Amino acid sequence: MRHFRDPIGLAPGLIVNKRYSILNCVGYGSFSTVYKAADTCKDNCEVILKLARTPVCDTKYEAEVDALKKCSGVPYFPTIFENFKLKTVTCIVESDAGESLDDILTRSEKFSNENCLRIGYSLMKGLAHLHNCKVLHMDLNDGNVTLKRNGDGKISVFLIDLGNSSPSRPWKVVNLESRFTSLAVIHGKCYQEVDDLTSGTYLISIMSGMNALDPLNTQKGSRQGKTIFHSNPGKLFSSKMSWIPKIVEFCEKRDTDELDMTPVWNIFKTAVENVHPTSDITYSINENKVFID
Repeated sequence: MRHFRDPIGLAPGLIVNKRYSILNCVGYGSFSTVYKAADTCKDNCEVILKLARTPVCDTKYEAEVDALKKCSGVPYFPTIFENFKLKTVTCIVESDAGESLDDILTRSEKFSNENCLRIGYSLMKGLAHLHNCKVLHMDLNDGNVTLKRNGDGKISVFLIDLGNSSPSRPWKVVNLESRFTSLAVIHGKCYQEVDDLTSGTYLISIMSGMNALDPLNTQKGSRQGKTIFHSNPGKLFSSKMSWIPKIVEFCEKRDTDELDMTPVWNIFKTAVENVHPTSDITYSINENKVFID
C-alpha cells in the first residue's frame, strides 16, 4: 500500500495538466514532492510544481494555497501561479524560490554579522506580513527558508512550505516539538506570533555560528539547548552581535493581542554601524554555487 509520505514519481518530459513538462525532481518532504517543470504555455519558463496526495493531504494543500494567495505580490514569498486537483494528487504551481538555508550553510558554515542582519531582517519582515494577514507559519526551519540569486545578481530571501500554517486566532495549545519549535510552545504555551519569531531567532543564531539549539555543544538535545539559550542569550554572543539577544528578549513578550514590531525594526536598523538591513547580501560564486559571506 502506498503511503502518503512516499514521493510521487514523475518521469522527465511527462506533461502535467496539459501544460507543465516535468524537468527534474527537486526533493520531497513530509507531504509533498517538488518538481521543476517547463511551462509550455509561457515559452517554457521554469516553474515549481508541488504535488501531494489527495484527499489525505488536502488540509495542508488548502492551508498553503490560502496563505500564498494572501501573500501575493509580497517579495518574501514565492508567487503562486495556479493550483488544481487531479485524480490522485493536488498541485500548486509557483515561482522558484531558490536553495534552502540548510543547503547553503553546509557550504558556508556561518555568515558574516552583516549578512545575518540582512537575512534575519527579510525573515522577520516575511513573518510580520504573514501575521498581518492573521496567519501563523508554525513550521519555520532551515529547510523552508530559501535564498535565490536573481537575474540582477542580488540575493532574495523566501519563506516557503506553508502547508502547516494556521489562522492566528484563537491562540491554541499545539502538540509540537520540532528542532525549531519555540521553548515556550514545547512547555505547553499557546502558539502565538512570537513563537514564529522565536523560531526565526534560532535560525539567525545558527547563521551566526552560535547554535541556539545546542549553544554549549553538549549534544544533549535541542530542548536543553534552548533552555540554556533563553536563560541568558546575551552571554552567548559577542558584543558586535548584541542585536540578536535583543530580538530574543522582544520575543519573550507573550499574550500581546496586537504585536507592535517597531522595536524589532529599530534593533535591525541600528544593529551594525553603516549597514542597513535592506542592503545587498554579499556572496561569492564557486562552481556555479552561491557561498554567502
